[in-house]
Order: sequence, then structure tokens, then C-alpha cells
Amino acid sequence: MRTGAMGAAALAAAMIAAPAQAEDYGWADDYRAQAERDGCPGVFDDQGHGPDIGSAEYEAACQYQRDLAAVRAHTARWQALYEAGDFDAMADLYTPDAVLMTADAPRRDGPEAILAPLRASYEAGWRSTIDFLEEDLAIDGDRADLIAPYWLTIQPPGEDAEPMEVMGRSWLTFRRGEDGEWRLWRDMDNRAPDVTAEMRPARAE
Repeated sequence: MRTGAMGAAALAAAMIAAPAQAEDYGWADDYRAQAERDGCPGVFDDQGHGPDIGSAEYEAACQYQRDLAAVRAHTARWQALYEAGDFDAMADLYTPDAVLMTADAPRRDGPEAILAPLRASYEAGWRSTIDFLEEDLAIDGDRADLIAPYWLTIQPPGEDAEPMEVMGRSWLTFRRGEDGEWRLWRDMDNRAPDVTAEMRPARAE
């Protein structure tokens, strides 16, 4: 999984600036513990190599790690709200000018238009579960791009109804708002032949 050119460059520069004696003096655990407290556990390697805590390089690397975590948390929240049918709460996960371009369907603009068919299906008794697998995630300033295969199981209403399986790949673009929150700005998916049912990630029990 890649983390984007800017983040990789920041982390590489940070490693060069690392104090080489960290392992010898047992500071590695202290450095990693501080990074954990700062919300950026990936900044230091197992030997404690990384940027000087408090430096500009450290802050940049930490912010990148926080942004990755925030986008991943957004995706997890979207999944939970979608499966629960809480479409009012889902609306806040989109920018006002969000666009959905899903396979075999017309373009939809804005949260209300995007969520309307999902809401109608849920109210009619349809239920769905969806899983994503992060393939690539990159942050560039206030924009984040996530490429993720998805697996969607749709259960129609009725005791004898058979579930339908849909799978493919999504390209999701997020924007950071003035309030600091990440929201979905562009959502495009296809039916990818290289995404198979056997690849679907197992859920933790």
C-alpha cells in the first residue's frame, strides 16, 4: 500500500535526520511512545529512527499520519452508517458539491441526490453489507485519494429472496473542510473483473 509521494518524502527526510544512537541508548521506546501520544505512531521505525520530536519534519510527518487515520475513520463510519440505514448522518460525510458516478447509473450531484435511492431501498426493506479493502491512499494537502476494491451483498425483502453479490473498485476523493473534517467529494466505481468474491476481507468477530 502506498502513502503518497509527499508523505513518503517527508518520512524519508525524517529518517535521515534521526539520531543514530537511539537504539544504543534505549530511546526507541520513548520516541515511539511520544509519537503514539501525538497520534502518529508510524513516524519512528523499530529502532526509533525518525525526525527530532518538535521539529518541522516531525510535525509534517505526524500530520500526514493523522490525515491517513482520519480518512480511514471516515470510510469506516460511512460503512457503519450505510449498513444501519442512518442516511441523515451519512449526509454530513459528503461535501455539498459531492458527485457520485457509479457503474450503470446516471451521475448524481449533492448528498441528497446521492443518498435518495439508498434511503428508498432501505425503507422498502432492502438490506446491504459492504466491505472495502484499501489498495492505495494518498494525501496531498487538503485532498485525499483512496482506491479501494469493494464487495456489496444486497438482500432483497422477502423470505425466499436470494442475496445479490456486487463487487468492483472505487476511486474516492475527499476534501478537508474549513472545520478540519474530511468529507467525500467524488465517488466513482466500476465492476472490476480482477476483484473476486474470494478476495473479500473477513470481518472481525
